Amino acid sequence: MQPRCSSGLAGGDECSGAAGRIGEGSIARLDDRKAIKRDPKPGYWVQVVGGIIARNRTEMREGDGAAITLENTLFIDADTEAEIRLIDLP
Repeated sequence: MQPRCSSGLAGGDECSGAAGRIGEGSIARLDDRKAIKRDPKPGYWVQVVGGIIARNRTEMREGDGAAITLENTLFIDADTEAEIRLIDLP
């Protein structure tokens, strides 16, 4: 099954294939073992709304959040069916 995305805030959204991409201010619903790759510049907040993901190989669970400001690439792998919110930082 393909990753499904829907816009959660201002901005666009994109999803494609197993390595889908999401745009600024988006909610992504990821099926088990799907992944997202994103250039995090200028910076983002990742909030796990449901499920379990690995953010750049660090496990995050429902309710966890993290600022992404220093990484060159943001990889999000779904360990279970998951929902995340990606918010661009000012």
